[in-house]
Order: sequence, then C-alpha cells, then structure tokens
Amino acid sequence: MDLLSRLIDKRDRLVALELTPDAREALLTDIRVELTHGSLAVQGNALSLKETRALVIDEKKPKGKPPEDVKAAINHDIGISQILNWAESEVPITVAAICDLHRILMRELPGTAGGHFRDERVEVTGATKQPVRPERIEESMDALVRSLTDPVGNPAIGAATAHYDFTKIHPFADGNGRTARLLMNWVLLRSDFPLTVLAASDSQRYLDSLAEADAGVASTFYSFQLECAENSLDRFLALG
Repeated sequence: MDLLSRLIDKRDRLVALELTPDAREALLTDIRVELTHGSLAVQGNALSLKETRALVIDEKKPKGKPPEDVKAAINHDIGISQILNWAESEVPITVAAICDLHRILMRELPGTAGGHFRDERVEVTGATKQPVRPERIEESMDALVRSLTDPVGNPAIGAATAHYDFTKIHPFADGNGRTARLLMNWVLLRSDFPLTVLAASDSQRYLDSLAEADAGVASTFYSFQLECAENSLDRFLALG
C-alpha cells in the first residue's frame, strides 16, 4: 500500500476506533503542546518543550524568557483551540476566518497588525520564490480559499498544498509560518485527520523542504508533511 492510500486507511481506522475520552484527551494534550513548541521553534522561540507544557497546561510562566515568546505560545494554543472548534462546528474556511486566526496568533505581540494584510513588498532572505506583491494578496488569498471549497484528491495532499501556497502568498507582515501550519491542520481536521505536529527537532528539515519546493522540487516537502500526518495517526491508533 502506498503512502497516500495508507493515510486514508489509517484515517478510516481511527474514525472507527472507539477510544476512551481520557486516553484521547491525554494524547491530544501532548500533541497540542508539541505542535505549539515545534511551530514556534521554527521562528526562534526560546521556550523549551517542558516550559511550553507548563505554560499552556498549568499556566506557569517560565522565568527569564522573553515576554513576547511566552505570549506567542499562549496565543498559539488558543489558535489550536480555535481550529478544533471550527472543524467540529464545520465552519467554512474563508479569508475572514484566516485573518481571525492570524489575529489570535499575534494578539498583544509588539509591532504586529494582527488580521491585516501587509501593504509593503517583502523579500524572504535566501528564498528563490518571493512572496506576492501587496496588491495581489487579496486575489491570491481568494484563490487559495476557493481551492479549499471543493477539495479533490487526498486531503493530506490538499492540506500540504494549502500550507505551501499560503507561505508563498505571505499575506501578513509577520506570523505567516505559524498561520500556515495551523491552516494546514484545520484542513486536515475537516477531513477527520488528527492534529499534525512539526517537531522542533525537524525544524531544519522543514525549512530545507520549503527551500527545495521553492526551487521547483516539491516532493521533499510533501513527503515530510505526509510523514508528519502519518506519525499523528499512528500515535492515536496505538491507543486502541
């Protein structure tokens, strides 16, 4: 069985699996912490996995860490709660909702305009494929959302594509990466996949895969994202 078929098979097995609420919630908590830590580690957040857990689970703020890093972790976990709620309530993915998600992620962080598209050109250092011009952001975001309205093919591929396309639009001045990773998870949740983690230890591999995709070789990026999705499926299936 190839990877794409295997993902669907495991997704279907998980849907049919009757897990105890306590076991499911305990694993979901672990994954939420890992997702927050890993997604922010890519951006250089200074919190350790242990500190992230103590913060988002026990509301214990770490000592000696930048306040903006602490706030970013709090915001990110709230963002996870939001996409879980949206997926459960079958809220459609819209440009307005993505802006709301970004607003949550950037709340009370210095120098940010949460939920508002950038109005200046930006260049990503080292990237061979640069973000779209400001005047094209709105139409590009509309096209991205339209592509998610009637998805075709494997939903894990669709989620990874949404992730990559969003990073190339780069609609906001800051926080695009963490928004893209939560958007990908929202797409997965809508198709009954569990939350997918980008582990902090895989940060460089993730960034390298994006760079390869920019250079025209997208297979590494997709393989990495599908591997992450399968890892989460395996963790939940192991509970049964």
